Amino acid sequence: MSEQSAEPELNRPAPSDRRRPETRSPRKSRLWKYLLILIFLGAGVLVAVQMINPTDQSIEEFEQLDTGASSKAASLDSDTADEDLQVVGVDNLDGRLANMVSDQVIEAASHPLEPVLKMAEEGVRRIERQVNDYTATIISQVTVGKTLQPEKRIFCKIRHPKTVDAGLALPGQEVPFSVYLEMLAPRSIAGQEAIWVKGQNDDKLIGHTTGLLNVKRAYLEPAGPIAMRGNLHPIYEIGFLNLVKKMREVGTRDLQYPDCSVAVTRDVSVGDRNCTLIEIKHQQADPKFEFHIAKIYIDQRRDVLVGYEGFLWPEKESDPPPLKEKYFYTDLKINVGLTDDDFSPDNKDYDYPSW
Repeated sequence: MSEQSAEPELNRPAPSDRRRPETRSPRKSRLWKYLLILIFLGAGVLVAVQMINPTDQSIEEFEQLDTGASSKAASLDSDTADEDLQVVGVDNLDGRLANMVSDQVIEAASHPLEPVLKMAEEGVRRIERQVNDYTATIISQVTVGKTLQPEKRIFCKIRHPKTVDAGLALPGQEVPFSVYLEMLAPRSIAGQEAIWVKGQNDDKLIGHTTGLLNVKRAYLEPAGPIAMRGNLHPIYEIGFLNLVKKMREVGTRDLQYPDCSVAVTRDVSVGDRNCTLIEIKHQQADPKFEFHIAKIYIDQRRDVLVGYEGFLWPEKESDPPPLKEKYFYTDLKINVGLTDDDFSPDNKDYDYPSW
């Protein structure tokens, strides 16, 4: 039967010999209304509790704010710009960081890590003097406990600290270390944002979730159990400057042990960037070492570290080394002129709630 013929059938008065349908009693109607009100009130309370005590899965996913990268370095998308950093005078070949380390230099050193540490020291000095800020897409993946976390893609804005005393900022314009993150993948956390500025907001991370629960800003201890869930490092350790400093710290400690080998490979592709790969290996598993194999990627053109992979020892010799952590910085744009507004939750381009 067509809809045109069905509609009159629905509206046709019931014959006198047909029993009329029972009408709902006023008491039952009131009960249904009360039930609906309770359902709406309960939903509102649930949202409030989730924002005040962020233990819901969506909040947990937001807290996974690790910095990192992809083990498939050649598959990464990267910025195609050819800009160089201004090279500070050094007495090695053409002044490039990557050229401070070679197989010949390593063989001549009293310890294979010595040339790597010199390169790291020079890298820290150049970054601190020449890099004010940058934007990038971070590709990361880490193992927490024995669980390999999902790979993440995070858009970042990072501004390095500049002090008046060092002559690196104008009077009254001292710049604190500042971080803005936007989650891009996986889909479960896409759209979530986080901001941390040293010395501001009681040194707390400001974040938010997405969807219907995005009604209030979350202020979190960056090294607290919630923010560190699923992470190896707090948000204030993000960035390639901190990564170089961490490698320098670990290398200095490992310098006292002979179990170490270093190999150098030129022109390794990371996206469309040519990089020098420095591979450090500790053969014997030992608690005093943080890794079995470390792979460091130096952009040969822009003279900065753009990738790191760390692997642990396999349980069986025949197994591949399990990944501990990896970080790659792609689509890197240096000295773009970031301002305080880039690290404010009130930025109109961000999706933060108003309070």
